[in-house]
Amino acid sequence: MKPELIIEKAENRLTELSGSLIDKRQTIPMWWFKPGPLTDAPHLSHIFERKPLMLGEDWQGLEGIAWMWTTVSVPLEWQPLHETLWLGLQVGREALVYKEGSPWESIAPGRDVIRLSEPRHNQTEWFLSVQISDPPEGWDVPRSRPGLLRSELFTVNRDCWHVYHMLKWALDLVNAVESDNLRQWILRQIDRVLEQLQFEESHGIDVQGAIEVLSHWGIEGQQRFGKDGRLIALGHAHIDYAWLWPISETRRKIARSFANVLRLFEEDEQFVFGHSSPAMYEVIEQDHPTLFRQIAQRVQEGRWEPLGAFWVESDCNLIGAESMVRHVLLTQQFYETHFGIRAEVAWFPDTFGFNAIMPQILYQGGIRGFVTAKFSYNQSNRFPHSAFWWEGVDGSRVKSYLVLNPGSDYNGEMTPADLKRCWSHYADHLERSCALYPFGWGDGGGGPDRLMLASATVANQMPDIPYVEFGRVDRFLAELNEATLPVWKGDLYLERHRGTYTTQSWIKAANQEVEHLLRRAELWSVVARTLKGLAYPADTFAQLWKKVLINQFHDILPGSSIRDVYDEARRDYDDIRESATAIQRKCFQILTEDHADLSSDSQHLASSSPADSRTLWVFNSLACIRAQELIRLPQELENAGLKGDDGHLLPSQQVVDESGHSEMWVRVNDIPAVGWTRYEIVDKPNSAPIMGSAPLYLSTSAHGFENAWIRVAFGPGLTITSYFDKQLKRELVGPGQGLNQIRAFEDWPISSEAWDIDAYYLQHERPVDLEPWHWVVQGPLWSRAQATVRVQNIPLAVSVTVYAHGPQLDIDITGHWMGHRILLKAWFPVLLKSQHIKIGNGLGFLERPWNHNTSWEQSRFEVPVHSWVAISEGNTTFALLTGSKFGLGIHEQALSLSLLKTPTYPDPSADQGPFHVRYSLQFLAEPNPIPHIVDRAACFEEPVLTVMSRFRQASIPGHASFLSLEPQNAGITLQALKQSEDGQAIIVRLAEHAGSTHHHVTMRWLKAPNHCVPTNLLEEPGEEAPDVIKPFQLRSYRCD
Repeated sequence: MKPELIIEKAENRLTELSGSLIDKRQTIPMWWFKPGPLTDAPHLSHIFERKPLMLGEDWQGLEGIAWMWTTVSVPLEWQPLHETLWLGLQVGREALVYKEGSPWESIAPGRDVIRLSEPRHNQTEWFLSVQISDPPEGWDVPRSRPGLLRSELFTVNRDCWHVYHMLKWALDLVNAVESDNLRQWILRQIDRVLEQLQFEESHGIDVQGAIEVLSHWGIEGQQRFGKDGRLIALGHAHIDYAWLWPISETRRKIARSFANVLRLFEEDEQFVFGHSSPAMYEVIEQDHPTLFRQIAQRVQEGRWEPLGAFWVESDCNLIGAESMVRHVLLTQQFYETHFGIRAEVAWFPDTFGFNAIMPQILYQGGIRGFVTAKFSYNQSNRFPHSAFWWEGVDGSRVKSYLVLNPGSDYNGEMTPADLKRCWSHYADHLERSCALYPFGWGDGGGGPDRLMLASATVANQMPDIPYVEFGRVDRFLAELNEATLPVWKGDLYLERHRGTYTTQSWIKAANQEVEHLLRRAELWSVVARTLKGLAYPADTFAQLWKKVLINQFHDILPGSSIRDVYDEARRDYDDIRESATAIQRKCFQILTEDHADLSSDSQHLASSSPADSRTLWVFNSLACIRAQELIRLPQELENAGLKGDDGHLLPSQQVVDESGHSEMWVRVNDIPAVGWTRYEIVDKPNSAPIMGSAPLYLSTSAHGFENAWIRVAFGPGLTITSYFDKQLKRELVGPGQGLNQIRAFEDWPISSEAWDIDAYYLQHERPVDLEPWHWVVQGPLWSRAQATVRVQNIPLAVSVTVYAHGPQLDIDITGHWMGHRILLKAWFPVLLKSQHIKIGNGLGFLERPWNHNTSWEQSRFEVPVHSWVAISEGNTTFALLTGSKFGLGIHEQALSLSLLKTPTYPDPSADQGPFHVRYSLQFLAEPNPIPHIVDRAACFEEPVLTVMSRFRQASIPGHASFLSLEPQNAGITLQALKQSEDGQAIIVRLAEHAGSTHHHVTMRWLKAPNHCVPTNLLEEPGEEAPDVIKPFQLRSYRCD
């Protein structure tokens, strides 16, 4: 028979067989129904507002949670029941079914069968309730016609189902194999099976003969054609913590997915499942403790693998190093406390690229393995390895694996094509014996299903298909031969989703803000505890950090979620700010022995009676001395000044705007590292001279400005048309060029609008109107110029602030944006010759080529940046401090900073409304500029804090450093100063950012601890020399 006729015959027989799969069935005609949430699953039939919901009846317009419930019984004529009893239920929505009040299993469109009981089970009646999630139209979740679409009890004809599944799988295999001989053989076996099917008028289709044929063909096929490869199959349910639905819905998705998985453990003793994200386990512990206990039991059996290494599968391009540390720390604490284990594998299947600082953070947190799947999405270059060592900037390595299964990725479906594709794309299969195969419905959760488990059994009976073995990820990685693994150094850059560095820019700024805020609050809590005995709020910090980490999820922070997600995130950030600020306020109250309250400006802390205040304290949270800082006095002190301990008035400048509002600015000097200086507030000072060892001045004109270091000219829109460095005696802007050009481009990528920036965007530039500039503030300490630029008739105010005490130019852009599909950039053609660019990454820098010679370099036209970027030619360095902007364009002889990206999907309101961005630039004439740039970037992002007090004296010194590091100005930063997790010591975390040679670091304390010992990130003793820090190394110390 012709192959196409065999296929047609098989498809027709499968249709007929599908009608014989159910042996016995009974309809459940009615359920009780109630819209709206209940605290728990309903147990009583007299709940108010209930109504009957009949089979076939629809509902409309719920947009929330609904419940339905009933009691079901095994029909008397079926008793005693010798088969598995199934519930067929479909409501057109995702729903969780409770049995006797406990979560049991879930349903969804396309997944409508639940196992109710096993054969020979004595129970014949069950109370069932169903929690239905009926989401608003703005949520992109599975849905169909809403209503009671299917409702029945049934049993299955297992023989018929076995033949049906084997035949269907064999038909799929025909389309998956490449060998014509094998394809013909499979078709002949299918035809043999079909010939054995017998139709009987009274009993339907007799499949016994077909079963006999099927029992032999697998062995024969494998003998003739063999097996191809070996897959370690891990059950998996990828659940986005938020994306096209908010976190509130994710809590329900987690329960639905985990309940499904727990039922599968009962049905297949070989099944293994793995899941990451302790935040999700914590949700289950809070919402469904019964499910959590069942999960813990499977973990102890070794069949449920808690994967790491972060609290959620976060973004790994935009978050700070200390956030990564807290992800690992909280993860390992949770797993050890609740499961008695530690995670060994970092599991990031869907994250959009990985910072080169990650390997050492993972390694120091006890994580030795790393798995991702996203690089099958690369647009230009195929990642060359499946198994490899990933080496970070400091030299730390973790054993890594890339799942390459295009089309299914980490959501394998256990089909013939899927299994063969996973093995054929395994880049190292000639050298290694097995590949990793995660399977299960994902993105919205659900996880593996029964058909997938059955398919694994069928696959092992078929020729030419990889052998499928259920297994754990940690054991899979342990099998890899470490000696033969290639090494990949640096970051893992995804050649897609470059827009996620910029989309929803407000949340990038908010995340950075609260990262800094929590760092400061912890630091001053340690100081107040050490010097004043103030209790350290460890539990509060843990909860605040969890909120920060959850909102770093890889579809929240990158900007690729719906609006409801960001509404929730804004509320979280408000809560974090309020709580952390209150903690910080309390610390300053105790330290200054006064009552301090936050004023309208977050960097100022003012007493409740400013008129009575006689002292102003300036606090520095950084490990570098703040040599010269401008502070704005609170509005109540607009006519006051500051006097130092030497009795001299500090240089000051009064600024009056067009409305008559007055501000007083003062320049303070040499604020100690992690310390403070006290100043006396005096009334109506006389004009104070500019003090200092070098002559400081600031001269403005209609062309630009000049100070002791530079002479700068501006053009329309405040483009910098000239930057002359007096020390270098060199013009640093090329003819006809200009730094800080505001440029706009159409933002309409091929796909994935919020996610992507395509290389061709440069071909679609949009006009920007640059208006003349003018000075709005002129003074001896600082001046500010302002201009308007218009993009699509949207006015944006550009201002440049310049100073007497340094060569930096601080740039602010503000406005009210109301437009879509625009990518806004600040452009910097740099008149320096260099082969490489140094780009800050949060723990040092990554050096990237400044050319497009290869396809790899061409693909990196937009890259992530943390805090700064630098280009050097000899002793001349251009430094751009990027603030809360993370998208950097790399062009021929130019850089660009992405300021705004406004997609229409999935959130049309993305970055609509108030807009503010701040960055800074300068040129340096130094042979080793990186330490200076690192300190300057930290000062730019974290201003000093001021506190007013009524008292001139306090028990703490008036000018002191709580903790200082030697050597200073070496590129070593204080990442964290916190209480140890056991509450008995102080943890000091340092980082080397400059990539310099080994440093011997000395810590100087105001109140010295007895001793300090190095630890890992889990605060366990380390082995390295205590006073040495290596290039790009993160070092922690426990100080008792």
